[in-house]
Amino acid sequence: MTRWEELWARGAFAFNTANYRDCMFIQKTNDLMYEFWRNKVCARIQDQAKKDLVEPEKPPHPLGTKRPSLEQDYYECLDEDNVHLVDLKNNGIKRSVAEGVETEDGIVHKFDTVVLATGYDAITGSFTGMGLKERQGVDLREKWKEGVKTHLGMTAPSLPNMFMVYSPQAPTALSNGTTTIEVQGDLVADMIKKMHDEGIETVEARPEATEKWAADIQEMNEQTLFPLTNS
Repeated sequence: MTRWEELWARGAFAFNTANYRDCMFIQKTNDLMYEFWRNKVCARIQDQAKKDLVEPEKPPHPLGTKRPSLEQDYYECLDEDNVHLVDLKNNGIKRSVAEGVETEDGIVHKFDTVVLATGYDAITGSFTGMGLKERQGVDLREKWKEGVKTHLGMTAPSLPNMFMVYSPQAPTALSNGTTTIEVQGDLVADMIKKMHDEGIETVEARPEATEKWAADIQEMNEQTLFPLTNS
């Protein structure tokens, strides 16, 4: 608990990213981590109904398998009397209306402004949105519909001399971005130098190498708690 108190006091992503490795591999350990987190957050909300909704006794997914919000007074704001929470998992949005939003129970929630926070196409989107085409003319967006295929997250079949950094199937979202890009940049620079020195015109990943890399990633992923969480 001393370690957890220290990480909690440090703030930012420390409690998630600098914690014991077991927290992301063993459900029982993760449950203890969630209990610690819940006790900390529950102390910041007085309204029991809101507390039950945003801090349920049973975790909706293993803590840390989704990126937590970096906040300072988020839960205190939720606890304000003029803030109302709607459980969209059990009472989803039916439609938008002139006055605001109607939920499945037929209630119209009136709003002056509706902010859409539906997410975005991270990581893969920065590549599929560029209009890149393979040797055969197939758009990368179409090619990756059935799943991303890369080698080390840095090269892909039929895309000669295209080197990717901070990309899918690389450490990316689970690492310090700047550090990862520096390592990848060094690898790319070394490869370009080798090509220049040895007169190599093109470099691209072999399909069998990408299949093995995808299998290796999947094998590692299945040892963690991430597969227990909906994307």
